[in-house]
Amino acid sequence: MVEFKLCIGDPKTGKTHQIVVSDANANSLMGKKMGDKIKGESFDLAGYEFEITGVFLRFDLEYILV
Repeated sequence: MVEFKLCIGDPKTGKTHQIVVSDANANSLMGKKMGDKIKGESFDLAGYEFEITGVFLRFDLEYILV
């Protein structure tokens, strides 16, 4: 089972939210790279589109900054 922790930042407010994406929803992130855009429907955030702006990897954690 693949699990990603997404840090989603709102540049207008400066706030960041973290969500966990796993199972079938995580598959939409596989193979993506910096600059790729992802529709929010992929992880239950309909109406939003996100751009991958950074990646932080550890052996026990995997974060994608969008």
